[in-house]
Amino acid sequence: PLKSVPPPKESVFSEITTLFATSHKQEKQQKTSVVTKVSAVISKKKRKNTALFFAGLISTGVALGVLCLVGVFMLSVRLTEGAARSLVLRVVESEDFSDEESSIGWFDFLTLQANSYGSFIDVPTITNAEHTLSIIQSLLNYSQVVPQARESQRMLFQHVVGQVDSDASVLAANITTQAQRAYELLSTLDSELTTASFMKEDDDSVISKLRARLVSERTTLALQQQLLPLLPEMTGIDSKKTYAVIFQNSQELRPTGGFIQAVVFVTFAQGTIIDYSVSSIYELDAALSGAVSPPLDIARLLGEEQWYPHDSNWDPDFPTTATNITWFVDRIRNVQLAGVVALDTQALAEIIGVVGPVDLPEYNEVVTHKNLSERLEFHSEAVLVPDNGTTDYSSVLLQRAMSKIIGISIEKYPQFLSALRQAADHQHLFLSVADEDIQPSLQNVGWTGAMLQPACPTQLVSQSCTVEPFFQVEANVGVNKANYYIERDLSHAIEITPTSAEHLHRTTYVNTAQSGSWPKGPYKAFVRYYLDKNSQYKAARVDGRPVSIQNLTLSTEHNRTVVGISVEVPVGQTVTTELVYSTPLVSAQSYSYAFFNQKQAGTGDDPIVVTMNYPPGDRPEKIAPQADTADSTLTFTGKLDKHGFYGAQFSR
Repeated sequence: PLKSVPPPKESVFSEITTLFATSHKQEKQQKTSVVTKVSAVISKKKRKNTALFFAGLISTGVALGVLCLVGVFMLSVRLTEGAARSLVLRVVESEDFSDEESSIGWFDFLTLQANSYGSFIDVPTITNAEHTLSIIQSLLNYSQVVPQARESQRMLFQHVVGQVDSDASVLAANITTQAQRAYELLSTLDSELTTASFMKEDDDSVISKLRARLVSERTTLALQQQLLPLLPEMTGIDSKKTYAVIFQNSQELRPTGGFIQAVVFVTFAQGTIIDYSVSSIYELDAALSGAVSPPLDIARLLGEEQWYPHDSNWDPDFPTTATNITWFVDRIRNVQLAGVVALDTQALAEIIGVVGPVDLPEYNEVVTHKNLSERLEFHSEAVLVPDNGTTDYSSVLLQRAMSKIIGISIEKYPQFLSALRQAADHQHLFLSVADEDIQPSLQNVGWTGAMLQPACPTQLVSQSCTVEPFFQVEANVGVNKANYYIERDLSHAIEITPTSAEHLHRTTYVNTAQSGSWPKGPYKAFVRYYLDKNSQYKAARVDGRPVSIQNLTLSTEHNRTVVGISVEVPVGQTVTTELVYSTPLVSAQSYSYAFFNQKQAGTGDDPIVVTMNYPPGDRPEKIAPQADTADSTLTFTGKLDKHGFYGAQFSR
């Protein structure tokens, strides 16, 4: 029999009833609603993904753009730094300050970038780039000032020698202004070069050379600012001015450079040379009327009863000698000089080296800077005064040299001015003027040939600072040209104690002449040592033999203690002189000491060694110039080609 099936549960019936109770339309609406919701979610996600995609794309583009800008900037920096380094190297090697188009292009482009980025970004790379640009700008600014100044200088020089007619006052003022501008630019450039990041590690020597050149250029510019304002007055802008240019033959050494052979009288008016004439010194001697008593040393050593113009340079202080020469010229020619210029043999050689060989057809020879000394020695007269009617060789030479100077080509004027300055800086050319307003400026630049007493330099200032002067002055009293054959070797030893400086000065002379025939012969010299006014003479020796008090002179001149001795160096022999003296010092815990050795005009570049011994407990803190140090001794070695200055600052 069939089993009975139990009835379904109530819940099942409920579900079935609910399922069949929902209409088809309602089901469709529910499905549509679900699809809409799903679609909305999908659409929203799609829009979000699209936004993220484009945002990423934009970010990538911006990043690439920034990287591109950075790359271009770094490339610009690299190329500009390379151009800057090339520009510096070119300036060091030549006088060409002109820029290259490539460097200018990158310079302008990098300037634009640095100005743009630097306004809102402060990073070392941009700071270094701005520093590089500043250095280049200073160089280029200077390159624009230099041609303007040189053109003004050219016109002024041509006006002075009479080649063109212009306004000397206006030109001098323009050059002074340009020199001031250039000086300021170089001062800025010098300070900027201390941190030039674009130079390579092995470029230190290049930077040192450039900075040394900048110092030289600035010195020249400072000199122009000092002297150019004086030029119109000195060259007779308002009234005629006449100067005596004396040629001193250094082959017969005298206190200010040599025996006076000839004099050129040069007259200026309205800033231009209008006349010049040359006189032999013997003509001036012969034209002197009346008796003039000579200085005692001239009477004693040369046996002269009359003082002649050829001995007017006996005083080593050139302004004093210039006053004596002015007095003689006024008495002989009735001309009041505005100033006196002195040239020794070296200065004349440097001038001839620029203006070119001097043709002397009457002697069938050409004089150059190389054979000048040999020609002067060859033509030295066999007697003190030539026969009447005899033309003096030096006078003819100076006449032709002046013609060369007046007609010098404009391309050579920078070298000519440089030669004059070189001669003046190395004590081969002096200039002393009567105008008391102008003379101090010439004195400041060291061109007057005055006896000097330098002040303590600022870098050595301490509790006690002593600058001790020394000036060895020789005069050939043998009436020959022996100095052409004389060589010197100098040494000066200083022993510093708490209360004094003990000195030993030694000069070794060698007479290289092979015979005693005139104008050669023994070198007979009267040697004067101008010491500090407080110095005390102790002893003098010649080849180790003491000089007796009867054979030396002790006096005071120009506020100096002066010791004088006579020396004779026979032909082919060597003689050594020694001077021993002492100078009191003020004791202090911190002190500076400097030895100033003034160079005599007409002497060569004599080798010199200066030793400075100091107490073992003292310590040198600053030394100038460079010296070797060992066992409480400073040793300075060099040549006396200009005034020598040797000093140090010590502490106890």
